[in-house]
Amino acid sequence: MPKSLDVEGLFQQAAHGIDVYLESRNVRSLPVAVRELLVEGLVGKLMTYSTKGEKIARQDLDNLLITWVLSTLPDAVETILYSRCEVLCDTVVLASTSGIKHQLEGSITILLPIHFLNAGERPSVIENLGLRVHTPERTLIYEAIGVVDYAKVLENKVIDNKFIQSTSNWIVVLKNEVKDVAVAFFPVDHQDYPFGQWKSGACTLELYVQYRGDDYATCGASLSSDFGENDLSAPSEGGTIIHQVGRIVNLPTK
Repeated sequence: MPKSLDVEGLFQQAAHGIDVYLESRNVRSLPVAVRELLVEGLVGKLMTYSTKGEKIARQDLDNLLITWVLSTLPDAVETILYSRCEVLCDTVVLASTSGIKHQLEGSITILLPIHFLNAGERPSVIENLGLRVHTPERTLIYEAIGVVDYAKVLENKVIDNKFIQSTSNWIVVLKNEVKDVAVAFFPVDHQDYPFGQWKSGACTLELYVQYRGDDYATCGASLSSDFGENDLSAPSEGGTIIHQVGRIVNLPTK
């Protein structure tokens, strides 16, 4: 028989369904209030996707839900915080920028397309990324400024501020997932590694990854190659150099 729409009942069913779904992904049972917030958030998101006629992939849905849980109740995912990924990277992009304020005059922005491979049984939560660049004359420290739309950078040959998709602290890599993320890095004037001009020659880039729950970052990959004067001068002249790395050392995870 026809009956009135029971909105409250539908929300309760959806909240229970989300709880079951997240438990299957190693997220423990959530309080009722958090589940209701997730339902209301998803209603808004799905309404937006529906209005625009956009599709959402299962991986994107998983990442969205886990990011929301981390924001509202980090302890709920304590069982997944110590998973590790294989970190693969074979390309270094020295890019010019647009609409992004440089803190250090004459600095070079580095863009790394990174492949995170999680072959474990639990998700990985990456909280921070950093670079240590060993040049012929000095060592430079770089910090991540955001995840960038790599396709847009390749198309426009520049890192524009509008290409930065997210400055969130978390990159979530689900179990048995390969996640491709392009991350932009800026140099910082570190007390132990003062900023200076990057000279040409053989260089080594060490990519450091900090997982949620860790007190410090660990080196996930090391890349070595030669950078010429043309490579280093291109960004300041409005150009972008896509440099294939000559030697890659993928460090085993612990």
